[in-house]
Amino acid sequence: MTAEDSLGSARSSLVDSSALATGLDFRQLFAASPAPLLVLSPDAPGFTILEVNNAYLTATMRTRDALVGHEVFAAFPNNPDDGSATGVANLRASLNRVLATRQPDAMAVQKYDILNSRGGFEERWWDPLNTPLLDETGRVVAIIHHVTDVTARTGAEAALRESEAHWHDVFERMGEGFEINEMILDPDGQAVDFVYVDANPAWERQSGLRREMVVGRRATEVFPGEETDFWIPLFGQVAATGEPEQIERYFAPAERWLEVIAFRLRSGRVAVLLRDVTERHRAEERQVFLSREVDHRAKNALSVVQAALRLTRAPDLASYIHAIEGRVGALVRAQTLLADDRWAGADLRTLLRGELTAFLDKGGGPRVSLRGPVIALPAGAAQPFAMAIHELATNAVKYGALSALDGQVVISWEVGPGPPDCLRLRWAEEGGPSVEGAPDRRGFGTRVLEGTVRGQLGGSILLTWQRSGLVCEIAMPLTQATQLRERQD
Repeated sequence: MTAEDSLGSARSSLVDSSALATGLDFRQLFAASPAPLLVLSPDAPGFTILEVNNAYLTATMRTRDALVGHEVFAAFPNNPDDGSATGVANLRASLNRVLATRQPDAMAVQKYDILNSRGGFEERWWDPLNTPLLDETGRVVAIIHHVTDVTARTGAEAALRESEAHWHDVFERMGEGFEINEMILDPDGQAVDFVYVDANPAWERQSGLRREMVVGRRATEVFPGEETDFWIPLFGQVAATGEPEQIERYFAPAERWLEVIAFRLRSGRVAVLLRDVTERHRAEERQVFLSREVDHRAKNALSVVQAALRLTRAPDLASYIHAIEGRVGALVRAQTLLADDRWAGADLRTLLRGELTAFLDKGGGPRVSLRGPVIALPAGAAQPFAMAIHELATNAVKYGALSALDGQVVISWEVGPGPPDCLRLRWAEEGGPSVEGAPDRRGFGTRVLEGTVRGQLGGSILLTWQRSGLVCEIAMPLTQATQLRERQD
């Protein structure tokens, strides 16, 4: 069948008895239709254009003369600058399916660029439908090609996908934890639970849980009641009022302090931003502790000076003044050395000598002996360790071996045995006042000593009050300690 025969048959099929009875002219309806329509001959593989309506001419920026009588793929070729163009191949395959099945064929949205008035190709996206026109014998006499220009919609969808991908990338990479929750309400509209919709990797690090363990589950299925009893009403209030909430709270399951900012995304859904502020809280606690310690150490420093004055022996006043000046000067130099070295790490022996210089001379009075290898303390451990030794020294000056002329303290240390890089130090007093047993109460100095070793150094401490004097055994991890050589004073 020729294109002319197809056109005649198609026009005859458009004007049927119902049209004659009603007086309708379907050719006028075709021409006036706002839907872009093209009538194609079934003369595969060319598929000659038989008819076109005004809406199609407007959508494709073409004229009737440029289309009617031309093969559709000659009139609408692929964009030669787009090597991946598949518009021609996809449309040809659809038209062939219509001929084979004699059924309409709805194509997927297609990228099919068209020529513009400047002679160049313009990107367009189409939603095509190809429908066969059958005669009374069931033979395909024409194919109606209907398209909808969805370029704007497709561009908007692409922009939306790009935006969603961008924000999802931000969601995944942000340093703060982020969760999205869907509130569950009872019949009275009160929040009784919430479901985790999503959580980012930072949330996993802060909570200690994998998001696969929580997404899609209720909060009451994941966390204990003391937590959900607090968070459910808070998030429910945010969801109900739309007013954001910002609080700081200790999150026991993860053993962290968290700053929490909750805000409503939409009705029933709440977003939660989490920031780990544990280190800030610890720093604040250390600052309070340090303030008390400064006051405590000032009093202890006076006690050390008083001990130096009381224990110094000399044949005359000039000798006495010289000895006192030497001991006090040694204390000052030791404090200066510690101030210079604590933040960059410190040799253990140097640190001990800095705290105990007044008792390391060879003259009369109480003595301190240092026995052990040279160890480099990590920077973070130097100052807390010095504080612990200072507390032991102050206690010995006030009540122990360093308060008596014949008193002696032997400090020995080694690395191991036990876990690798573990420093074990032993402080043993003798020659001081007789010890009847442990004191009746724990003073501030003892609390500082135990808090420093356990809390700041992550170690253990054992205090034993033997009759000959106090024995203190300290074990603490050394993450960067270096054992150099054996040496004794």
